Amino acid sequence: GLNAIVPIPAATLTPVFLAAGLAPLGIILALVVGTVIADALGFLLGRSTKELVEEHYPRLTQYLTRLTTANRVWLFLFIVGYAAFVPFPNEAMLIPLAFSGIKFRYVLTPLLLGNLLHQLILVYGITELISWFS
Repeated sequence: GLNAIVPIPAATLTPVFLAAGLAPLGIILALVVGTVIADALGFLLGRSTKELVEEHYPRLTQYLTRLTTANRVWLFLFIVGYAAFVPFPNEAMLIPLAFSGIKFRYVLTPLLLGNLLHQLILVYGITELISWFS
């Protein structure tokens, strides 16, 4: 949900967008797209420095590769949970995933879901979301 370069939640600007008369769902979708673009840049940073890390820390990259290939379901759940609930930049998760050699297409769907959940919680609040299901 956060970006390492500008660690301010994107939903902080929601009141400004709402005051401008924009629809909450459109705001949330724009926030998700923007967050995923920033996350993709972080992943690209990890991918571009992978060889350097492999050269100096080969055991680390082997370990990360084993983790990402062992169980894709747990990896999917981890990415969704991290992006949705951890108040720390997503790059802290994405750069090591890029070091492991995983393709971005395996990260994109859980990242979208996690960021969507994160933005929904920030914009609507947890109480409002729970009331939708009760």
